[in-house]
Amino acid sequence: MSVLAVPDRGKLTKLAVQIGKAGLLMSAITVIILVLYFAINNFVMEKRPWMPECTPIYVQYFVKFFIIGVTVLVVAVPEGLPLAVTISLAYSVKVRKNKHGRPT
Repeated sequence: MSVLAVPDRGKLTKLAVQIGKAGLLMSAITVIILVLYFAINNFVMEKRPWMPECTPIYVQYFVKFFIIGVTVLVVAVPEGLPLAVTISLAYSVKVRKNKHGRPT
C-alpha cells in the first residue's frame, strides 16, 4: 500500500503546483486586461490627457485592479485543490482495481 501512496502523493503535489501556476497566470492576465482596458478606454477612446492632479485617482484604480488579481489567485488555488484530490483518489482506485481486480 505504501508503494502506491508515494507516487500518488507526488502526482497530487505536482497537480497542485500546476493548479497554483494556472491560478497565478490567470490572475496576472486579469490584471493586465483591466489595466489595458482602463488605459485604452480613458486615454485612447475618450482622448483624456494624463493629468497630474488625477494621478491619485489613477493609482486607486490600479490598486483595485491589483486587488482583483489577488482575489482571483486566492480563489483559484483552494478551489483547485479539492479537484486535485478527487482526481488523485479516482486514479488510485483505478490502479488498485486493475492490479487486484477490485477497488478495496
